[in-house]
Amino acid sequence: MQRSGPTNLCGMCLIRVRDILAAMQYHSRLLLMIVVLAVLVLLASLVLFTGRPAQEAPTLPFEEAFVTIQDTKPTVHFGTTTITVEIADTESERHHGLSGRLSLAQGHGMLFIFPTSNEYAFWMPDMYFAIDMIWLNDAKRVVYIKENATPDSYPETFAPNMPARFVLEVPAGYAKAHGIVVGSQGSWSD
Repeated sequence: MQRSGPTNLCGMCLIRVRDILAAMQYHSRLLLMIVVLAVLVLLASLVLFTGRPAQEAPTLPFEEAFVTIQDTKPTVHFGTTTITVEIADTESERHHGLSGRLSLAQGHGMLFIFPTSNEYAFWMPDMYFAIDMIWLNDAKRVVYIKENATPDSYPETFAPNMPARFVLEVPAGYAKAHGIVVGSQGSWSD
């Protein structure tokens, strides 16, 4: 009986173990070279940068050291009432308006600005909350108010009976709660 099978198998195992050990020695040398190179780079950077004096940051007078950030959102005023607005002054912005929004915060609105005065009609497509619509003439005086226009009023339209150039949309009930009535004078910077 010959034992060549198991003997050959053990011989093959020994050859593979030798190959693995040789590969480990090669990779160990490679790893050692990488570590030595990293240490040399670190030492060189320390020598180069620690020999230089640190540059001092320029000092500013106290008044110049602070920057005042102003709220640049446009606002519309009716007496002491201030409404932060988004401006809709392009055809696309006026067409889309507040459609698709889920709500409008108190004290906020959208100001529609038209190039000329006319009896502009508004409606409530794709609206999810009620609003007050306030039409103002060229002099920024309120000429008409549609209070509590609701989403279920669509496709009904709302329009003033005289020309207006601006329309302000605010949350429902806002006009009454803040004393905004026909004849109220609005103001904002153009």
